[in-house]
Amino acid sequence: MNYIEKLNEIMKISGWSRARLSDLLNVNYSTFSRWLDGETEPTEEHARLIDKLYLMVTVDFEVAKREYFEGLEKRLLRRQVRKLDENNPVRRNF
Repeated sequence: MNYIEKLNEIMKISGWSRARLSDLLNVNYSTFSRWLDGETEPTEEHARLIDKLYLMVTVDFEVAKREYFEGLEKRLLRRQVRKLDENNPVRRNF
């Protein structure tokens, strides 16, 4: 995956605008736009930073998404168990 694809993926996942991402990378907007248009390439330092941001956004997003759905699944299961307990006549006698 090249830096253009990584930058586009970062913006897609994070919801950050071009302006926000250029600020985070500490470059002016026109430089950032030239990177995305393929007119110029990021410096080695900026390329490493793009790689780090890409990993952070993609890995953290996947972890957060997995944790959210695992939590949601647990809440739904607990709710189902409570309903079963409420409807269980033997359980109500205790």
